[in-house]
Amino acid sequence: MINDKLSVSATHIRYLIAMKELDSKDGIRSSDIAYKLRLSRPTVHSMMDTFLGMEYIVKKTGGQIFLTKYGADTAGYYDKLFCGVKQQLFGEIQEDQSVDRGICALIAELSQPCREHLERLAE
Repeated sequence: MINDKLSVSATHIRYLIAMKELDSKDGIRSSDIAYKLRLSRPTVHSMMDTFLGMEYIVKKTGGQIFLTKYGADTAGYYDKLFCGVKQQLFGEIQEDQSVDRGICALIAELSQPCREHLERLAE
């Protein structure tokens, strides 16, 4: 279970899941996040500033982005919930932006007890 320091929106969840998928020992490039989420680089840059403040990421010289332990744990938590809900509701549907956005919105709106219930179901 993750106790978020700040409220997490559906958009935050989408970014965290994408960043978890893109994460490597060399870091994450904002252009890769933009491509994966079909967003502009300035939009991604703005969210990365938000994530710096939330302590989800650190930025290194050269622009590489790295998830902090807290960011990686949070991304893993939301990815687990996301995958569990997607599997239960849609089975083997591959990437579908509308489905993915809807699931992230659902998770963001759930109370902590409901998220904990989903987490148990996903185990």
